[in-house]
This record gives sequence, C-alpha cells and structure tokens, in this order.
Amino acid sequence: MKEDISMLWEKRSRVYKEYIGGVLPKSFPLQVNEYLHNWMFEKIKIVMFENEKSRVLDLGCGYGRLSKEILNSFPKALTFGIDVSDTYVQLYNKTLAPGGKALKGDIRKLPYKSAYFDVVFMVTTLMYITNAGEQEKVMREIFRVLRPGGKFVIIERNPYAYALITLWGFVSLLRGKKFKEIPAVSFSANFMKSLISKEGGCIKTMQGIPFWTLSLPFLFLMSRINAYFTQRVLIGISILDRKFGALLTASLYIAYIGESKNDKI
Repeated sequence: MKEDISMLWEKRSRVYKEYIGGVLPKSFPLQVNEYLHNWMFEKIKIVMFENEKSRVLDLGCGYGRLSKEILNSFPKALTFGIDVSDTYVQLYNKTLAPGGKALKGDIRKLPYKSAYFDVVFMVTTLMYITNAGEQEKVMREIFRVLRPGGKFVIIERNPYAYALITLWGFVSLLRGKKFKEIPAVSFSANFMKSLISKEGGCIKTMQGIPFWTLSLPFLFLMSRINAYFTQRVLIGISILDRKFGALLTASLYIAYIGESKNDKI
C-alpha cells in the first residue's frame, strides 16, 4: 500500500528530528545545505525588514528551521507554522514558544481567518502536492489568509536545473535507498508566475541560486576532502549568486517574492 505524504514525513521527522538534512536534501553535505538554508532565509529577510512586528505564517514549517531565524532576527514578530508531521509540530512548539506556535494541518485548507497574516512563506513545500487542482487550492489559501498588500516568499524547485544536476534521474538511482527523497514535483518559472497571479499574488522579483547549483558536483567532492576550503569556495559562490541571481534556468531553486494584490477582497 502506498504511503501518503504525511506518513512519509512523520517517518522522516522521527529519524532526523532537528537535523537540517531532514528538511533539505538528505544526500547533500552539511555545508552545502547550510548555504542553501542561509540563501532561503535571506529571501525572507527581504520582506521582514518592512514587517518587523508581523504575524508570519510558515507553510511546511518542519521543526522551525526558518521560523527560528525569524524570531532570532525579529523578536517582535510572531510565527505560526503548519506541518503534516506530529513530530515536527511538537519540536517547533517546544523550541519556539511563546513566539512561535505550530499546528498539524493541511496547507490546502488553512485553519486561519482571512487576511490574518502580514507575511506568508512557503519553502519547498508545494512540490509535495502533485495534483494541479490541489496546487491551486494551496495558492488560493495563501492569498486568502494574507492581508491585502501583505508579503509572500515562495521557493520551489526548478525542473530544468533539477534534470541537469540529476542527469535526468540517473543520479537518484545511483544514490540508492538510503538517500531516496520523498516523491516531489518541480515547477517552471512561467508556471509559478501564472499560478501566483491567478490566485491573488503580484510577484515583485524572482531570484535564483545558479552558481551554487552548477557547483554542486564540485562541492560534493570538496566537502569530503577539505571543509575549510569548501567554506571559502562557498563564500565566493555567494557573491556570484547575488550578482547573477536572475539566471533562473540554471538554478535548482527559485524564490518568488512579492505581495498580495490590494483588490483581492
């Protein structure tokens, strides 16, 4: 019998708990995942500087990887999380209370009133909703609970770069069962732009992480040989990613940053 997504994530959360590899690709070296984590949080900080006292919703919150960064950087904010895993919800509440509160729930039907949040972010979470109609429900819910003019950050996987770095699935087969990821889909920038606009969002900027993506094979090798040199290389990559973040096709992940349309309700 095929397991549903909540069962798969519950199993994974019990194994990895608060380890970053539980919520980011588990086959990636720690330094590579830490770079990815920092890049993701940088995109959220862009909108948080305008909303330091915000009510913030973290969709697919896990153990609070990104919510914790928000509360550390913006102590006047309140974070709310939704996740399908009981274990992750318990870890989130144990670690982040009283500033953060998570619930077990379905991102297709959020348990919050309309226009309640100032900021909503969803990071590599829509990818686990494989049906187009259900993806629309998720996006509709985001802009229902986000106040008019409220800010959003959505980060999802790009199919073109994903196919390239996995050699169209061949690398995934070589990794074996130990590093097998939970089944997910990827979204082109054109698809995401259309979906976000249709359901009530206005994208202000799109940013990628192209040099990190193209350097992954080298980073995997170097991380096994010399951690210090890997870190120095990642510093250089960060400079290039900031300068050339508009190269979306070459980026494994794309950040869509914008605001809810003022006339949506």
